[in-house]
Amino acid sequence: MVNKLLSSLAEICKDYPWQEKILIVPSYSAGHELCESLASARGGWVNLHTETTRGLANQVAGEYLAQHNITLLTSTFNTTIIEEILRKLENDEMLQYFNKRKASDGLVNAIANTVFELRAYGIASDSLNKVDFVNIHKGEDLKKILQVYEDYLVEQKYIDYPGLIKLALKIAVSVTPDEKKYILPSFLNLTPIETELIQLLAGDSLKIIDTDPLTFNEAPPPVEVDSISCFHAYGINNEVKAILRRIQQENKQLDSVTIAYTSEEYIPVIYSLSKRLGFSLTVAEGLPVSFTAPGRVLKGIIEWIKQDFLVTVLKDLLISGDVTLKCKDSKEEIPAHVAARELRKSGIGWGRDRYSILSTLSQSYLEKAKLIEDQSGRNKYQEQSEVVNKINTCMQSLLSCIPVPDDNNFVNFRELTSSLADVLVRLAKVQNKNDTDALKGLVFNITQAGQMATFEMELGEALERIENLTSGYRVGASASKPGHLHIVSYNNLIWTLRPNTYVVGLDANTFPGSGRQDPVLLDMERSRINDELPLGIKKPTENQYTLAAALASRRGKIVLSYSSFNVVENREVYPSFILLQVYRLLKNDSTLDYSDLINYLGKPEAFCPQDSKPTLDETEWWISKALTQPIVNGRDMVKQCYQSINQGSVAAEARNNAEPTEFDGLVPINAGELDPRKNKKIVMSSSEIEYLASCPYAYFLRYVLKMYPVEEVTYDPSCWLDALSRGLLLHEIYDKFMKQVSEKKEKVEANLHRDMIFEIADELIGEYKELIPPPNDVVFDYEVRDVYSCCEIFLTEEESQKDITPAFFELPFGFGSDAVKKSGGVGLENPIEIKLEDQTSFKLRGRIDRVDENSDGTYAVWDYKTGSTYGYDDNKFLHKGRQIQHALYAFAVEEIIKSKTSKKDIKVKSSGYYFPTAKGEGQRIPKDQSDQVKVIEALNCLFDILGTGSFIATNDDEKCNICDYTEICNNHIAVGRAKELVASGCSSLNPWRRLMDIG
Repeated sequence: MVNKLLSSLAEICKDYPWQEKILIVPSYSAGHELCESLASARGGWVNLHTETTRGLANQVAGEYLAQHNITLLTSTFNTTIIEEILRKLENDEMLQYFNKRKASDGLVNAIANTVFELRAYGIASDSLNKVDFVNIHKGEDLKKILQVYEDYLVEQKYIDYPGLIKLALKIAVSVTPDEKKYILPSFLNLTPIETELIQLLAGDSLKIIDTDPLTFNEAPPPVEVDSISCFHAYGINNEVKAILRRIQQENKQLDSVTIAYTSEEYIPVIYSLSKRLGFSLTVAEGLPVSFTAPGRVLKGIIEWIKQDFLVTVLKDLLISGDVTLKCKDSKEEIPAHVAARELRKSGIGWGRDRYSILSTLSQSYLEKAKLIEDQSGRNKYQEQSEVVNKINTCMQSLLSCIPVPDDNNFVNFRELTSSLADVLVRLAKVQNKNDTDALKGLVFNITQAGQMATFEMELGEALERIENLTSGYRVGASASKPGHLHIVSYNNLIWTLRPNTYVVGLDANTFPGSGRQDPVLLDMERSRINDELPLGIKKPTENQYTLAAALASRRGKIVLSYSSFNVVENREVYPSFILLQVYRLLKNDSTLDYSDLINYLGKPEAFCPQDSKPTLDETEWWISKALTQPIVNGRDMVKQCYQSINQGSVAAEARNNAEPTEFDGLVPINAGELDPRKNKKIVMSSSEIEYLASCPYAYFLRYVLKMYPVEEVTYDPSCWLDALSRGLLLHEIYDKFMKQVSEKKEKVEANLHRDMIFEIADELIGEYKELIPPPNDVVFDYEVRDVYSCCEIFLTEEESQKDITPAFFELPFGFGSDAVKKSGGVGLENPIEIKLEDQTSFKLRGRIDRVDENSDGTYAVWDYKTGSTYGYDDNKFLHKGRQIQHALYAFAVEEIIKSKTSKKDIKVKSSGYYFPTAKGEGQRIPKDQSDQVKVIEALNCLFDILGTGSFIATNDDEKCNICDYTEICNNHIAVGRAKELVASGCSSLNPWRRLMDIG
């Protein structure tokens, strides 16, 4: 059984079998669909062709355009021309209504659409009357814009689509109608001038074909039982999955099914399910360009420029797999992951000019190669240098393509579009036909958008304009194919006549849409100008008619659905009026209301099928089984099927034991493998020891497994230097200043040395600015003032210390001869050996910020701290081993000075922390070094932890908020478990318990 549209078309083909027949369609793909359906239903046809109104106009006027060298414009060109006109009129102060409205993307598009619509309905500028507008100035402005647009087309020998139709009408008047039969579907939405052209070309040979009746009273009964049904679902993803389950349950062939959508948000859902479940798909309107590599690359490039060439954005783009990185005119590809790694290591951060740092990085690899004696190691650094040099060449070439904004951050729009197209061609990886079409289409659209633009725009606005321009571009548009599920917009559903139709998205918010008026041309103004102009208030009714006509044309099963819950906004959604109408038809009762419909629909489709329906994948099967019936030995079945869950279950069960296991951090190791008292290859540092005391588990991840967090310069608009970088800067300022003062044999005086310390600060601040770019001048100036403030505090505190003599600065030990030379010959090349009880010892290396000599000949050791005194200003000596550095450095200083002098009675009286910052208020917190027994006890506890492999998480979450590994250990759970184990009295944690008792 065929519908009225097909039967009418078949009758015409039967009556005129050999005569050429022209079927007027909205698109060639729609015509292809209809002709395919006709052939399938009635066994074929002869000499039937499909044509659009644009195609007909081209046939009539194409030769004239060629002879007179007139160019047909695309919609992209039209918009650009309108923007040019708007900006010129505004600059010439010729606009009154639109003069104070910036030529934003939305306004330009709205005016361009209005101009195009007026011309499409045959309305010229001379027919516009300003009194027809609610605001006279608006009428004058629109008339002026339309007039300038008309003049521009004539002067530049351009013609738009409405102009093409008008030209075809003029030419067709003098053309005798041919013998062709023209077939026009009655429901086709045409403008008056399009209808006039068809009537003129067809003459008496025009055949009108109708679709099925739409009125309630004329509606026939359902063709078969259950031929029409409705359902609702919990979210659009479950709505689509419910359809796929129905197709599977009813054993329908995919190429017998069409899914019509009312909202484009269904396309990515269906597409992603097709990829995951492995079925073939055709999309009548095509896929969003963001589904292709070129689309994603363009979005990444725009974001990269928007974020001031932020390296993290570029790095993410490189590792996405969508990019091919090559030097210009070179076939050799630079591996994307290598480029991403080197860019991260470079410290560029952001800023176009800072990419030159790559040249410095390349040179640094060459310098390192010279210091390596091993040939293979030397080759490695040389190869890295060569790769970084290629990356630098490639990046400089790309950056040179992108125009530099002026002082007001404005760029030439034409230059920007041209450069973006060039960069896209060079970077985008093309792997399939959709990628090829996307690249070609994006380049064409971007280039066209700026081809006639002479104006300049703010960079961010220009990039946003290009994003909006390309966001609606589609690729892979296809007619239905054998073996493929077909999806189509409800607007084009009437042309597709498969026996099984599903319509999704029939909620009240989505369909039939709002009756919103055009922001430029109001409905009242439209009615006054021309009663044929479409009104915004009638749009919902037109949408309902379009869908109703499509549904009336169905022959087979129809399933209508909507998502009754918005999972993003966490709210209920109600059905569209059309579902109520369908329900009334099903029950043959026009008095039914929404409450009856809701009761009829029942429970929503959700994450698994109801009533033992087939499942789409494993996840649905497990959820279905778990909810509908108890699974015998279900836990064991899950473990057998999913090894990761099984391993996690084993770990969870082990963590319920009273004794710690490897899942808590108890690592089985050889005795002495990690214990520095036994393994003399191990050289410890005070920071490592304090890290171990803070959390053995974090120590295991960092220093045993070598799991270091990624370090890269990140963008923070409110901060320049992080705490670590700021601390290093202040350390360098204080060190360099004190060395210069000491070399002059002077005592610090604030008035005398203020200029000196500020000069040093300015020099080092400049160096740090090169290494780490500030986000803006305001933040930079603020942090520089803070550094100056710290310098003032430092001067004041140093001036007050009359009885001490600074002796050593940046004192290294254990870092080799180069470190000693750099420090001026002080320090030790080798690590020092600290003796513990029972003839044991361990090796230690480090750098001591400062050593002062007291008036009594003893020494004081200081470590600069650039934060607050919190956690340091109590009376605890070692703070459970977390502040043991002062004691270790006291040992080290005594050993270093003894090795450098003949004195043997060297004594460090105090060692502590110095806070020359605003937060620290210049305080010094010394720790008396008379209790060495407690230090040795703490060290033995810590090394016992290493020796036994007891890397349990800390039971004290004091520093969890600044730990890099909380996502790995899930610190709230890990700390709670550690507290239980420590309280349980298990012997393996005895060293930790003893450590916790040390103050």
